[in-house]
Amino acid sequence: MWSERLDLSQEELTRLCELAREAEKLHSPTGHFYERNGYYNMFDLFNEDQTMCKFRDIVAARFRDYVWCGFQDPFIWDTPVKVRAFANIYHYGQRIRPHYHHGCDFVSTFYADMGDGAKPDFKTNEAGRFVVIDPRPAQQYPFNNKSKRLQTETGMWHCHPATVWHESETFFSGGERVMISCEFIVMHEHRMAFGDLPFVRSARQPSFVGQRDDSQTLYTTHYV
Repeated sequence: MWSERLDLSQEELTRLCELAREAEKLHSPTGHFYERNGYYNMFDLFNEDQTMCKFRDIVAARFRDYVWCGFQDPFIWDTPVKVRAFANIYHYGQRIRPHYHHGCDFVSTFYADMGDGAKPDFKTNEAGRFVVIDPRPAQQYPFNNKSKRLQTETGMWHCHPATVWHESETFFSGGERVMISCEFIVMHEHRMAFGDLPFVRSARQPSFVGQRDDSQTLYTTHYV
């Protein structure tokens, strides 16, 4: 786990929040992440925006620092990395349920705005913190003994393996909590050797054909 405050001015943080809201409005009828109708990449959407390019470059450097320090990978400085950035914008009473990210190697979360602050709720003692759950202890190990709650502040960046379960405590403040998350795929030599599998249908259909669920509603809970 890597946590660090990124060197961005208040003007740059404000601009990142504006881009996050714009990205969500383009991919959700209401501008809320729990009603997205598809996936997107902020680095592609706003690749000519000066602030977004600066944020991308800072994240790129910090990510490789993290992989080097955490895993002593001597090739990370010369290995291509695929990345996707997307926004999560919370209003009062919203949170992210425990989850992990499939299809990528690492995940990061950046807090561009914490709203009016992290005010604890007197019923749940939740203060908007970022929670990571260590997967190594046995499943029956007490949850509170294997979870870590990290204080969240504007400008803070957290990075961890995608397989680590994580969540956010409920947002009990005014304004908005604006987060920009990134998913990273390290394109090491083994992956570079892969080619495309052709789209060929089998004459023998499977006995059961499942239905795909494209909704992204599993990640949010409302306390109103």
